[in-house]
Amino acid sequence: ELGKSNEGQTETHLSYVVFSTTMREVFVGNPAKLTQAQIDQCAYSMRPTNMTRFFDSAIDQLNAQAKRARAAYATLPLATRRLIPLDKFAAVVFATLTDGMDNQSNICDEAGLKRAFDRHKAEFGAKILFIAANMNAKQVGATYGIDEGECLLMGSDELHARAAFAGVTQACVRECSTSAPVRQAAPRAPTFNAMIRQTSCG
Repeated sequence: ELGKSNEGQTETHLSYVVFSTTMREVFVGNPAKLTQAQIDQCAYSMRPTNMTRFFDSAIDQLNAQAKRARAAYATLPLATRRLIPLDKFAAVVFATLTDGMDNQSNICDEAGLKRAFDRHKAEFGAKILFIAANMNAKQVGATYGIDEGECLLMGSDELHARAAFAGVTQACVRECSTSAPVRQAAPRAPTFNAMIRQTSCG
């Protein structure tokens, strides 16, 4: 719906990726073009396994998102780029969900992912969201340099999972719908408030 409302005004991009032993891009493009079949495929693509390629998958997608943002920024006239720095050019949100600790990555480790998240936030003013099941989201997120207000613990049952996904969707849409001056203003309220936290995990 956000993509449809933005059509003709600004570009909206969504990458939806799942990972276990390997990483797979399920949808990449303008969410306004999503069909019901593709939405269903996004839902059905999340199947838990005993493998978690978290670090390497996150790095892959951070790099892809960075490449898209830089390419779009480069299309601006030089005069515009002098007025609008890259970190205020676009609303960049990177949300990741995991239900287990990494046991499959061979390129990146915990420290490398933290450095990558830090660079992403500094270069693009990105909002990094960390959603976790079966672990302490705030504690684990802190090791990646993610503020506790951007970490959400998700219950494993359907009721709490639905609430968590609704909260994450609202957070992403809110970030992408907020003007750059407001996004950059400090301090800002935590992304996930007490109500979202209570409904996302019993």
